[in-house]
Amino acid sequence: MLRLLVLFLLVGEHGVWAATELLSWQLDGNSRSAWDILWSCATSIFACTWTILHSDVPGRQISEARRTVMFARTWLMALFVPELILGYAFEEFVAARSSRNKYNAVQTMRNAEQQKVAEANDGPTDCDDSSKWTLTQTFCVNASGLSLLTPDDWIYNVRSDDEMVLLIQTGLVSPDDMPQQEIEDHAKQDWLGKLFTFLQVTWFFCNTIARWASQLSVSPLELATFAYCILAMFVYLFWWYKPKDISSPITIPLHCNRDDLPTQLLDTMDAEGWMHRRTPAKKEHTLRVAWQAIQTPFLSDYSEDLETVRERVLEQSKWLHVIVLLGGFMGIAYSGIHLAAWVPTPYSSFIAMGD
Repeated sequence: MLRLLVLFLLVGEHGVWAATELLSWQLDGNSRSAWDILWSCATSIFACTWTILHSDVPGRQISEARRTVMFARTWLMALFVPELILGYAFEEFVAARSSRNKYNAVQTMRNAEQQKVAEANDGPTDCDDSSKWTLTQTFCVNASGLSLLTPDDWIYNVRSDDEMVLLIQTGLVSPDDMPQQEIEDHAKQDWLGKLFTFLQVTWFFCNTIARWASQLSVSPLELATFAYCILAMFVYLFWWYKPKDISSPITIPLHCNRDDLPTQLLDTMDAEGWMHRRTPAKKEHTLRVAWQAIQTPFLSDYSEDLETVRERVLEQSKWLHVIVLLGGFMGIAYSGIHLAAWVPTPYSSFIAMGD
């Protein structure tokens, strides 16, 4: 950690302290103006905190006020504690990969059973074994983006891997029920929008590195934005396949009522998770919801989802060490970059003593 901090201090020595004269607010001139620096940093920080967020799918009973407050609260976390968002994105990435492997294993067994039944009945044996669960689909499922609809208009939001495994085993859900095109239609941003934001963040990152390499001055605000860009690029890599801001889940119609579902599946499902299709959303006041958000670490309607993700990740002890190491490294890196803008280097101290 000490070596990493020294490395960032060297960046400050060659970048932040490269200017020998303090300048006031510059509106215009041959060089960069203060407005240019402020605008470039503001847009980059906005891209690193607001547009980079990939929120989960809210429940049908969640009010619009609670959705707005929850997203604003998450944005404040990304603004003041961006390394926490990075850790959360890594947890979701690990959980999505684990779910994909689990679903594909169960799907393969299901296809093999169908193949045997078809051969025993002297029927067609060309069962489709090419249908596999993708990372985008498992991201969508883990983000509460899959609902089941019974003929009597009862809706259930799938919440856990155990429920999905039983749904796949019984043939009620398959990868073909969640096509890629439908997921993209529900999402607020496609891969092109993600690529544009990623390139914007990368441009600022490369521009700062180029100024440091050319012995040009880098302002403290630019260095702080540089720290945001580093974390944002990792967050975007972990969330690249996650659908962005799906407002409503993908609904799969079932051919049987709740009471006709397999007993093992009913025992696994949460009985309180069923909701009628015509149930109206809650009406809540924005200020009351905001006060609840201040009083609690996470909003009650979303804290259960966070615990579910954490349980999926911690099932394998090896990922616990990776999460701790990643969080420690990125936390030290993020803080070290900020310190580089304010800690005087030996060279600058020597010049100040000479003056």
